[in-house]
Amino acid sequence: MFRVMVAALVTLSISTVAEAPVQPYPPDFHAQEITTNGTTIHVRVGGKGPAVVLLHGYGETGDMWAPLAVERMAHHTVIVPDLRGMGLSTKSVGGYDKKTQAVDMAGVLDTLDIDKADLVTHDIGNMVGYAFAAQYELAFENGEVFLSADGAVERVPFGDLLQRANLRRVSGSGKGEGTYGNPDAKFSTHSFGCHFVEVTWQAETARLRVSRVVTVMDAGRILNPLAARNQIEGAVVMGIGMALLEHTSYDPQNGAPMNSNLADYVMAVNADAPPMEVHFLDFPDKEINELGARGIGEIGLAGFAAAVTAAVHHATGVRVRELPVRIEHLLA
Repeated sequence: MFRVMVAALVTLSISTVAEAPVQPYPPDFHAQEITTNGTTIHVRVGGKGPAVVLLHGYGETGDMWAPLAVERMAHHTVIVPDLRGMGLSTKSVGGYDKKTQAVDMAGVLDTLDIDKADLVTHDIGNMVGYAFAAQYELAFENGEVFLSADGAVERVPFGDLLQRANLRRVSGSGKGEGTYGNPDAKFSTHSFGCHFVEVTWQAETARLRVSRVVTVMDAGRILNPLAARNQIEGAVVMGIGMALLEHTSYDPQNGAPMNSNLADYVMAVNADAPPMEVHFLDFPDKEINELGARGIGEIGLAGFAAAVTAAVHHATGVRVRELPVRIEHLLA
C-alpha cells in the first residue's frame, strides 16, 4: 500500500532565528569586561583606525563576526560586544529591551573613549542599532545634517548623503503611530501564508516521509526574492524536524535534558528535504509603509507542523495530536 495525501494550513507569524559559523579571533584582539548601565558587557577589541561596532543576532554571540572583524581590523578599530545576557556578558535580571541594550552600547563606547563609530548589525542587532542611533537627535540647517547635541562641531552636507545613497533628490513628510494592542486598528499588519504538504506512507515498511511542499506567502512587496525564498525554504526544513524528528527527553529526577547532543537529538538533514516551491503574492501593502513590505520572519515555520499532521491523518487515517509524529502512533 502506498498512499499520498495533501493538507494545507494558513499561518501567521513575525520573527526569526539565524545561524552563523564560528572561528576564533586572532591574538591581536583582546577581550575585556565593561561594566555599564547595571550590567557587564564582554567586548572584543582589535585593530586601529575609525571605529566600527559589530552587533550580533538572536541566539548568537560576537564570535559570529570573527571573519569580518579580521578583514576590517587592518584599517579600523573593531569593537565586538556580546549583547546583554548573551555569550559571555552578564545574564542580567532584566533590561533586554532594545533601548536598554542600546544604552549598554553607548556605555561601552564611552568606556573605550570612542565618540564616533559605524555600526554593522545582524538580526536583533539591527533593532539595537536603530535604538542606538535614536539616542542622538539629528538636525538640518543650511543644507547640512548634524547632531543636535554637537551643534556645528561636525556637519555633513546633505548632498553628500544623497551621493552615498545614490539618489539625486529626496523629499517627504509624514507621521506614524504604533498599532500594537490597539483594539480599534483599521488594518492588520501581519503577513499571511498557506502551506500545502504532501506525505507518503508505506505501511508495510512503516516509512513516513514529507514528499513535496508548496508554500504561498502574502508578505507585501518582496524586496529580495532570493533571500525571502531561502528564508521560507529553511523554515520548511525546520518544520519537518519539528513535525517528524525533533524531541527533547528530560531526566525525571533532575529535569536535565538527556539528549542534548547532535548524536541523540535527531534533526532534519538534506535527505529529509523534499522538493519545495515557494510563491509570493508580491502585492505591496502601502498601509504599513511606503515600500509596501511586511515581515517574513518565522511565517514559514508557523503552522507547518500542523499541516504535516493533517496530511498524515489524510494518508493514514490516524489523527496524531502530539509532536513529533512517531511510527508507533501510526501502527497503534
